[in-house]
Amino acid sequence: MMHANYDTMLMLGMVQHLMTKIPGQVLPFSRHFNAPNTNDLLLYDDRQDLMQHQYPYDYHQHKYNLVCDFMIEDDDNPVIIDTYNDLFEGITFTLVTNDMINDMFIEVRCEADKGRPIIIRNGKWYVSMFG
Repeated sequence: MMHANYDTMLMLGMVQHLMTKIPGQVLPFSRHFNAPNTNDLLLYDDRQDLMQHQYPYDYHQHKYNLVCDFMIEDDDNPVIIDTYNDLFEGITFTLVTNDMINDMFIEVRCEADKGRPIIIRNGKWYVSMFG
């Protein structure tokens, strides 16, 4: 009898869900109030760039956590409750942008497997051949 790993199926469902969002409107969390409907948006936490800029050509590339859930406090202050990284232990979901070539994609990585990430770009997903 075959046993399925339920977390893996949930994670693949999340990849499918994010696949529908990435060709749409992607906004930094600090600007989400300017949007008419946040349900159709993919928000990222623009307070911290996770990219380690080691070389001059790296300065055009940025990496951010994706916002999964947020709330508005009484004083109209937006607060991030969860990022997609909080949903699955050891799995990271980050938005990678490159200002120089106007590129954007979601990178899904497993901390236990330092190998190839899943890339979500232009409404499709694939496993990258490069780590």
